[in-house]
Amino acid sequence: MTRPDSTSRETTAYGAEQFESNHPPGIERHYWHHARNRISLRRLRPHLSKADAILDIGCGPGVVVDFLRRRGFDCEGADLGSPRFTVPGVRQHLHLGQDVFELAEPTRLRTTVLLLMDVLEHLPSPEAFLEHCCASFPSVRCLYVTLPARMEIWSNYDEYYGHLQRYTLEEMRGLRLPEKFHVRDSGYFFHSLYWAARAVRLVSRERTVAQSAPRFSIVHEAIGTILTLEEQLMPKTQRGSSLYAVALRS
Repeated sequence: MTRPDSTSRETTAYGAEQFESNHPPGIERHYWHHARNRISLRRLRPHLSKADAILDIGCGPGVVVDFLRRRGFDCEGADLGSPRFTVPGVRQHLHLGQDVFELAEPTRLRTTVLLLMDVLEHLPSPEAFLEHCCASFPSVRCLYVTLPARMEIWSNYDEYYGHLQRYTLEEMRGLRLPEKFHVRDSGYFFHSLYWAARAVRLVSRERTVAQSAPRFSIVHEAIGTILTLEEQLMPKTQRGSSLYAVALRS
């Protein structure tokens, strides 16, 4: 990802240390990704078809790209950074070390769905970025956004990974969308993780910034399944540690 302004590349792309801390080999099996992928597909599925060309902006090592391609969707990824590790089997579908707005014209013209999953919180002008996205990808009809939520759980983790803020549902809904786009669906998820983060804040502001790949995948699959079911059962206005929004072109 990059900004549609003159700000340097280094301020928006993960460096090698951040990539290795957040995306070690095997991280795609972590419960957080397990749940976020499934929650996102559940929210997106009513608006997707197998004819769509999906682009995941800020794709990192390709966790989302791998998940969607395994389910039959035409999905590619783009990232301004260059992670050393990528999910096995998806490297050829990732545009790494590239400005997304400088992708080849055929790729930009065929893209119909843009994913911005935990991207906008890194940008000082998210609305300008969204506008530039839709101008550069004129066939896009659907935007899917996820964001870290609730400033009361802000921590050193946010600072380490270059977040500028955590959003409330009202703040996310208040973002100015490109012309003819409107929010069709939005809400919080990871409700129990929010309360876990609040509990940690009562004790300390510090949290571990380095992620670890699961040693026992079955445990992470179980936790991810619980978080996925939680999202289906809890009101989407109930506070969570993350937010999602689906915006469609009218």
